[in-house]
Order: sequence, then C-alpha cells, then structure tokens
Amino acid sequence: KHYYQQYASSAGVPKGSGSSKKSRAIPVIHSDLNKRLTDAYERFNAGDIDSAMQAYREILNIYPKNTQALYNLACLLDMERCYEEAIDVYKSSLKQDPFLDKALYNMAVIYERIGMNKEAIKTWKKYVQVTKDEDKIVMAEKFIQELTEYASLN
Repeated sequence: KHYYQQYASSAGVPKGSGSSKKSRAIPVIHSDLNKRLTDAYERFNAGDIDSAMQAYREILNIYPKNTQALYNLACLLDMERCYEEAIDVYKSSLKQDPFLDKALYNMAVIYERIGMNKEAIKTWKKYVQVTKDEDKIVMAEKFIQELTEYASLN
C-alpha cells in the first residue's frame, strides 16, 4: 500500500444531505501528482524496480518536496543496496516531515548495515522521540543499548 493512503483513495465528495447548504467537504482531485504516484507504485508492484525508481525521480523533478515520492524512492534505493543515496533521500524526506518515523527506522538500519554505528545510535534515539508505538520504542532502546555496547568494544 502507499505510505500515505490519501494518494490511493478513489473516494469522491460525500453527497450532501439534500439541504441547500454547501458541503464543507474537500473534493478529492485526481491530480497530476496523484496519477504519477499511482503509476510509480504500480510499476513497483509489477516488479519493475528500475522503472519505479525512474518514475519517482521524475515526480521529484516536478515536485521536489513530495514526501511520499522521497520516502518511496529511498525505500527502493535501500532495496537495491544503494545505501548512501538512500540515506540522502531519507534525510530529504525527513526535512519535509520530521515525524516520518519509518524513514528514521530505515535509515538507522542502513547505518547499522554499513557499520556507521554512531550514526545508527543517533538515528535510533531520534526514532524513539518520534514514534508513538511503545513496542517499537522498547525495541529501538534495545538496539541503542546493543550498539553502544558493541561500539565500546571496538
């Protein structure tokens, strides 16, 4: 599923109650951005990772601050083991949405994979501050402790 469900929504404006009052609901507009995001995600679902990455890059050429495109591109870069670029793109998504806990989580995991333990610890600490899920907080605190112990041995 899309990270942000509103882009996948096909719902329209709710029908009024029949009164003469104007509805205050905001209509769903199938914008160019929405169509592009849907197309990129469908390419990913079809297994065409390169094409999906290209589609997200094209979106970002037009809408450079779109958090969903940034996050999804970073995930694909991570899948393709382009870790340094994935980190840069995750950072860009966090500039747009500092509470995007999934980006922090993924970034911390990448830092661990590539042996950047100090950065991983810092990122896990930010993740603990942002996430609302108590189980995930406990898990992240465990990772922080393990990484801190590992780093002190080296």
